[in-house]
Amino acid sequence: PNQVIDDGKQKIHNLYARSKIIVCTYAATTFNETMAANAPTVIFWDPKYQQLHESSTPYFDELSRVGVFHETPESAAAHISMIWDNIDAWWESVDVQNIRKLYCHRYANGSAKVLENVGDALCKVLAESGDKKL
Repeated sequence: PNQVIDDGKQKIHNLYARSKIIVCTYAATTFNETMAANAPTVIFWDPKYQQLHESSTPYFDELSRVGVFHETPESAAAHISMIWDNIDAWWESVDVQNIRKLYCHRYANGSAKVLENVGDALCKVLAESGDKKL
């Protein structure tokens, strides 16, 4: 009864900052944003309906191992119940943070130099292709 459910009118980044934990129920931008923001996050979905690309499977195996990713709502709920009294101890653990950083480096890299990095990558591709038009 004391929980607040957002009506969709507030900026989502403000909600992340005020949340004890964020629960995502499908693969979407929200999950990448909360991981990049280092906000305690649990995600679950049935892999029959949302399949992972083969290249991302090792990352989600690791996220599953540390309790971030679950394949059922029951598993996610049991994990949240287990860590509820000290979510920060779980989230800030070396194991969870290492996996989070690994995932973010690959899928949610929030570098402040995004445009510079994209430009560098495009120049590299052009140079490797032999195209001199920049």
